[in-house]
Amino acid sequence: GRILLGRGYRNIKLILSHSPEVMKGVASEQFDLFLKFGGSLIHKRDVLTSDFAPNTLLIDGLLGTGITRSPSGVVGELIEEVNKWGFRVLSCDIPSGLNHSTGEAYEPCIRAKWTLNYHVVKSGQVKGPRDLVGSLWTCETNLTFTRFGYVSKPCTYKIT
Repeated sequence: GRILLGRGYRNIKLILSHSPEVMKGVASEQFDLFLKFGGSLIHKRDVLTSDFAPNTLLIDGLLGTGITRSPSGVVGELIEEVNKWGFRVLSCDIPSGLNHSTGEAYEPCIRAKWTLNYHVVKSGQVKGPRDLVGSLWTCETNLTFTRFGYVSKPCTYKIT
């Protein structure tokens, strides 16, 4: 969200699964920057009563790689809500609730229209149900190669 605001996009709203007070480290720093750049929060209960444009896009960044069980608690509830709302979803790296190695779709699991994969395609992205991953794109960044002394230009390409 912060990067979109920095590039001139407006009306960027963030739905949190937990209170901002429990954030630590980089997550807390990025949240503070998001607010300073003009981002705002919206509670999940207010989503359906808000005036969203028809081209609204939800960006899923709830869970990352490494999950080994069904999402539960407030995160699981939020995934269920997102799927009910019917907005288009772009998942960051892997849809929340999808195992990155096996492709097992835990319940609940985000249903993404697009997944923007970082660096390397995960086996779960191609083994998992296509209707959950959607169209798979890969984004290369300098972060992938700079530690090894090779500098490349960032690029994005479509996998499926």
